[in-house]
Amino acid sequence: GVKPKVNVVLEGDNQMLDEVMVVAYGTAKKSAFTGSAATIKSEKITSRQTSNVTNALTGQVAGVQTTSNSGQPGKDAEVRIRGIGSISASNKPLYVVDGVPYDGEISAISTSDIESMTVLKDAASNALYGARGANGVILITTKKGKSGEARVSFDAKWGVNKRGVPNYETINDPAKFYELNYSSIYNADLKGYAAAGDLVNANAYANQALLSGTYLGYQVYSVPTGEQLIGMDGKLNPKATLGYSDGTYYYTPDNWSDEIFENNVRQEYNLSVSGASDKMNYYMSAGYLDDQGIVPNSGFQRYSARLKADYQVKSWLKMGANVSFTHYDSREQDTEGGSSNANIFYASNIMGAIYPMYIRDTQGNIMTDNRGFQRYDYGKKGQDTNGSRNTIPNANPLASYMLDKMKYSGDVVSGKWFADVDIWGGIKAKVNIGVDANNVRNTDMVNPFYGQYSETTGVGGLISVSTQRTFSVNQQYLLTYNKTFNDVHNLDVLAGHESYNYKYQYLYGQREKLYNPNVPELDNGISNQYNSSYSKDYATEGWLFRVQYDYDGKYFGSASYRRDASSCFHPDNRWGNFWSIGAGWLLNKEAFLENQSWINMLKFKISYGLQGNDNLMYQGGLYR
Repeated sequence: GVKPKVNVVLEGDNQMLDEVMVVAYGTAKKSAFTGSAATIKSEKITSRQTSNVTNALTGQVAGVQTTSNSGQPGKDAEVRIRGIGSISASNKPLYVVDGVPYDGEISAISTSDIESMTVLKDAASNALYGARGANGVILITTKKGKSGEARVSFDAKWGVNKRGVPNYETINDPAKFYELNYSSIYNADLKGYAAAGDLVNANAYANQALLSGTYLGYQVYSVPTGEQLIGMDGKLNPKATLGYSDGTYYYTPDNWSDEIFENNVRQEYNLSVSGASDKMNYYMSAGYLDDQGIVPNSGFQRYSARLKADYQVKSWLKMGANVSFTHYDSREQDTEGGSSNANIFYASNIMGAIYPMYIRDTQGNIMTDNRGFQRYDYGKKGQDTNGSRNTIPNANPLASYMLDKMKYSGDVVSGKWFADVDIWGGIKAKVNIGVDANNVRNTDMVNPFYGQYSETTGVGGLISVSTQRTFSVNQQYLLTYNKTFNDVHNLDVLAGHESYNYKYQYLYGQREKLYNPNVPELDNGISNQYNSSYSKDYATEGWLFRVQYDYDGKYFGSASYRRDASSCFHPDNRWGNFWSIGAGWLLNKEAFLENQSWINMLKFKISYGLQGNDNLMYQGGLYR
């Protein structure tokens, strides 16, 4: 007989699958979400060569501002979500990794391990985090395996770090610098010579004041005997030659930016193995980063490893874990001097075009001391040369970078465990346990030879060592219910309890009069200067509830509530209530806009809520 033949043709649909995004304590359809949030995928994160994930946010999310004042590789950027939330309390956002608040160093997380970052910006998206969510929340989701055979991935990156943005235009010509300062003194007419018509004495006075310690304090041009550096016309003497010797030292200007900034190598290597089956999902990675800074003796090294896996134990039970370890070393520098602004970047911008970086002999050669160190000009008359610099006096930031030793190193262990239980009829339970342990050691040794802590000041060098230990445990017990009624009513309910305990320990010691300038340990300091230690405990507990509803994928509503307690407050005022409500309307699904090809999504949202901030300044145990 003849068998019937059926041809099945699948036609393309320009409707994309509804994207699912990570939100507080779970996920949600992007179209149904009534809060304000933005997600960055791994492709954008890894496209930036950064040693800290906070810098990957720069310019990526509307309403998020990031600043980095030090430029030190590995340093956290200062992140502000929709401006500042407090004048006196912390403005830092809360970081959550794979659903659990994270207390480790952000620089300990390798960007190659991140699948996505979601920034929660408003009360409708943050209220479930209670007293910790007022400054916004950054949700970090780490990678997991994909279905199929095991995948082995190796990624190697090399590059050069250099100053990316050129300095703004400054006066780099020593002659012009002298002339402008001369005009300022001459026009001030402090002695009244010019007003009296005595222009010769006015010129002589302005020249004498120009080179005095009250004003510039340095002469770097040689002029014939009996002649002035700046003539009656306010211009440099045409007979002046660059370079001046006072019989003991030779003075010539240095370009501080050229001496300070340098190009250095950045290298990063990451190896990962991942895979998934119908019951198991796994991801393993190891990484190494060496990020050298753009100024001498600065850089960041990181060794990282991660193991993430989950297993479908029973049809109704899934269990998993995510464990990571990171060791990092950061070389950075303090800045010393009579000015609190005596840091190397500030100095390179503000330093006048006449000032030398180094001390030179009468032949113009950079001098060295009996230890073989180059001698740096600190700009203090009598201590170094006969010059007196009023710009950042008694300091030379480059000398501090070359002679001082500062190291910041740490070990970070982070572990997360979960169990998902499918109970019945759309009801599910989830348990999340997170543990973070950090050990940090900071060593700061200021050299005994030059600067404000030198032997000549009676200090003889300074060594300080501090250790910081933190340990935190976060426990979440969540119950969810998800059900669709009559194909148009979608209900999602979350209820749960969360507890968090954090312990911080700090130990600090400082000594003076170093015995050996190459040993950055407290035992190397002969005299006691200062010792201190303290510890503090912090805990929160909260009950949370959220309901989300949508009708036919067009109309959306949500409400969330958290009853939260924080140990930062007196027991009588420890509990607070935090909540939010929100609504949304997907206009492009209405008949009057449904066939408009130029509209992908048009959504109206409104929300209102109350958030809290318990990250107050440390009050030595005082309650509020």
